[in-house]
Amino acid sequence: MTLRLAEYAAAKKLDPGLLRSYGLRDGPSGLEMPYYNRAGDLKAVRIRLSLNGNRRFLWRKGDKPMLYGLWMPPKDGAVVIVEGESDAHTLWEYGIHALGVPGASCWRKGWGKYLPDCRVFVADEKDDAGARLVRRVADDLGRPIRRLKLPTKDASDLHLRGGLVDALHEAMDKAEGVFPETRREPVERGEAPSDFFRLVERLNAKKVGREWTALCPFHPDRRPSLSLSQEKGVYFCFGCGAKGTLRWLERELGLERRA
Repeated sequence: MTLRLAEYAAAKKLDPGLLRSYGLRDGPSGLEMPYYNRAGDLKAVRIRLSLNGNRRFLWRKGDKPMLYGLWMPPKDGAVVIVEGESDAHTLWEYGIHALGVPGASCWRKGWGKYLPDCRVFVADEKDDAGARLVRRVADDLGRPIRRLKLPTKDASDLHLRGGLVDALHEAMDKAEGVFPETRREPVERGEAPSDFFRLVERLNAKKVGREWTALCPFHPDRRPSLSLSQEKGVYFCFGCGAKGTLRWLERELGLERRA
């Protein structure tokens, strides 16, 4: 039996009107889920054939996998990377910025460019594929991300059981940092923080020449391996390879001053 939007909405306990606003519609083969780019241009269509079973999805002929939800405006400087469209639909219903990966093995090198200077949480669905997805995102970004461990398999399941918002916020507070496996070269220049010396004070950084050094907050650091450049507006850890802008680091540590 061909999957219809009403059946999908009922099974996932989602608002059919919101699903239609994302472009979902009934098609001849199943539920059609359009993939738009940042500009809102249609780039691909993934078709959900059924709610269960081994063969639940297919792509429109000629389409290639991409991130789902690129057209959705970011919120609060954070994004949750989830597996599949239904988890993205669930988090969007709660006003949470999320991007869907169409399968844990589908992450492509270079997709990290869509996640500039924001806190990145990757939902780990507690299997080997989920662990590999977390690693791929961290390595592609070249900076630390957060591994999100929910009390259920995924966001959709948590929504169906109830209590998603509280459980999600608790999981985000407890999310462990994951940094790239390979050492990276420092970034050349970035956006300055709103209050550099507040950042220095939090990290207990010391001035060494023109730079500042501190213990890295992203890995067990016994010697100061984090270098902060006020002039360039960037940081780099010579221990774990974490790098990025000071503005992002300030945001990650909860120090950014609001205008």
